[in-house]
Amino acid sequence: MLSGEHDAVYVGNLISAWADRYLDTGGPIRSAAEPIKPTDAGTVVVTDNGYGSLQQDIAVGRRRLTADEPVSAGGLDGGPDPYGYLLAELGACTAMTLRLYANRKSLPLGRVPVALKHSKIHAADCKAF
Repeated sequence: MLSGEHDAVYVGNLISAWADRYLDTGGPIRSAAEPIKPTDAGTVVVTDNGYGSLQQDIAVGRRRLTADEPVSAGGLDGGPDPYGYLLAELGACTAMTLRLYANRKSLPLGRVPVALKHSKIHAADCKAF
């Protein structure tokens, strides 16, 4: 399964992202693009990473993410599409806001699952451009 270049890069990026939490590795594996540099916490930098035609590296402070489209939309499926990231952000914001409110009011609150769904297809929406 890892004999294909795209699969090997994908797995390498997953391992790198996991290791980056524990080691100062400098971020994901790169071969086709310049490494993106750490930014301040208030700045997000998105850079085409050279894998496929759509994959993007995202730097948020010291954190590294990858955005992509599914194979069916012309991507390599190397990460969530932009709508997936949008839903993740909305879900995280909702759960964190509930947690902060409960903590501030000393209310008991277990784990907060937030499930979101959309029916948009980013690649299809981009065809209008």
